[in-house]
Amino acid sequence: MNQPPVIITDRDSLKIRERDYMNHYQGAGFLRITVKDSMARGMHVIAIDSTGNLEVFYDSVKMTKAIPLNQASVVYVAAKQLGEFPLSITVIDRLDKTNTKTIPVRVVANTPPVAAFIISPTDYSSGKAQYSIDASMSTSEMSRIVSYTFYIDGIPTTLLTPKIKTTFYTGDHTVGVVVTDDLGAKSMQSIKTVTVL
Repeated sequence: MNQPPVIITDRDSLKIRERDYMNHYQGAGFLRITVKDSMARGMHVIAIDSTGNLEVFYDSVKMTKAIPLNQASVVYVAAKQLGEFPLSITVIDRLDKTNTKTIPVRVVANTPPVAAFIISPTDYSSGKAQYSIDASMSTSEMSRIVSYTFYIDGIPTTLLTPKIKTTFYTGDHTVGVVVTDDLGAKSMQSIKTVTVL
């Protein structure tokens, strides 16, 4: 006697960032779907949210109908607004027996990153000094930092890496850093002063 498929997911809830459609930070929106004791041919799966607030993708294509389970064993869940919404996963076997598992998806606001840096002299002579500026200790609670903008005496330089070198001459100089995450959120600018004698 054919029994309905038993659905297994690699987690029983999801916590994702609002409007995170492409960055997949730390795999937060990914969900692996399997069926207990079997991956029989002919099984199909569909994952939907009855409230209409969640969107489910496989291979970057939005899921709008049931598809073969072997194509969508890993799906990606995204959302446009904050809140907690039910995601219903339905598996249909080749004899049209079905089973549904529902998991909660909590959608949270992205938290902007925090810029931090140190300035270290690497070479010094009278009236002139070379400094290394290292912003690798900048942090982000829920995102990935993707760029670092260094403001050296007010002039910005944006890099994908957290370190830069510069030369200062006699006088006071300002160094500021702004970091940007993978959803475009920017930190407050952190500013320090360097004096060269």
